[in-house]
Amino acid sequence: MKALILAATVAVAGPAPADVVVVRDAVSVANCRALGEVRSSSLWGGLLANAAYNHVVDQMKKRAAALGGTHVQIVDSSSGFAGSRMIGTAFLCPRA
Repeated sequence: MKALILAATVAVAGPAPADVVVVRDAVSVANCRALGEVRSSSLWGGLLANAAYNHVVDQMKKRAAALGGTHVQIVDSSSGFAGSRMIGTAFLCPRA
């Protein structure tokens, strides 16, 4: 019984953000179900531009995972002196 409850809890929780795959091409998510748009931005820029980009990617993965997504396709992004921003779509893809 405890194993069944644990399995149900894991199934409802969805993927961990670290397991969400970030892709840019539509082919990678062609056989997947779109779950919704995800966005993130950071005002860090200049010397912190790389850290800002990584922060935004992490936020995109967390938001996709919160929707139950296994993948997030980045459809628009910018990064530079003024910060970083991304817009993408979360997808639930079948397991390989």
